Amino acid sequence: MNSRPSETDRQIARFVASVFDGERKVIRHQSEPPGRHIDVVQFPPSAVTSGMKVCSTLGLSALPVGIEVEGVPLGVELYCAMKPDAPMLGDVVATCAFHIMDGYAHARPNALVRHAIECMDDTTDLNVRHALLVDPFWGELRTQYYPTRVVTWLFVFPITDPELKMIERVGCEAFLDEMERQKFDCFDLRRDSIQADL
Repeated sequence: MNSRPSETDRQIARFVASVFDGERKVIRHQSEPPGRHIDVVQFPPSAVTSGMKVCSTLGLSALPVGIEVEGVPLGVELYCAMKPDAPMLGDVVATCAFHIMDGYAHARPNALVRHAIECMDDTTDLNVRHALLVDPFWGELRTQYYPTRVVTWLFVFPITDPELKMIERVGCEAFLDEMERQKFDCFDLRRDSIQADL
């Protein structure tokens, strides 16, 4: 990633700000070991965010995913929304972005990002250890069309070890259907695993 945001990155930032409105802060996250960075914009809980804390990457979409839309490269940004007490939400999103940048995960719907959370510091009190990238089901982050890039978003869905095994066994769609059927609270980083006999 370039050290200076491109004009497209700035347009993405303005779009995300228009969706979630209000106070915001952009934090540059550095990879470990150093060498890469990703900017993450953070929005505190508000009426616009339905009381959720929200984070989105800015600039990950500059990474080619090998797909074009009417001759324009498609890129993906990551975002997440969690309850106000969610710790290190920006770090979670940034870590998933680094896994993609380093080739350990794919920027596509239903992709698993293994160990994305458990590899971070100070997460021993969390049951969620991994992440699942899913099509947006919350918020109004619609696909955006720019001259140099078509940008879409994927939601970072934190999951537990048992849920990872469930997805590997029955597939992502069956897991998500069960989450919806049980009306499970997917916006809580401290939640327990879903219980299902699938």
